[in-house]
Amino acid sequence: MQNLDPGIAQTVALLRHWGFQTCDSGDGVTKIAEGDTDGVLDFPEARRLKESLDTMGITVSQQGGEVWIEASFDPANNVAVIFLGGMNDKMLLF
Repeated sequence: MQNLDPGIAQTVALLRHWGFQTCDSGDGVTKIAEGDTDGVLDFPEARRLKESLDTMGITVSQQGGEVWIEASFDPANNVAVIFLGGMNDKMLLF
């Protein structure tokens, strides 16, 4: 628990108390601010979308940049959502 990002230790302790095995315990701020995204959980389809955009010369940046991707999964209804932000047809050159 000593190596956790600041601002997440109590949450991790509670999750572990409830029996969850944590594997990516970031506070959502520290690693990204430091440019360290190693170990951040990946969504394969979101990664595939980024790689596809890369092949078109479209740079995907961090959330809030010119073009960004967000991915989430709702286990209550098994719905996965991939959001592509900042993209428009003018960026497509073919």
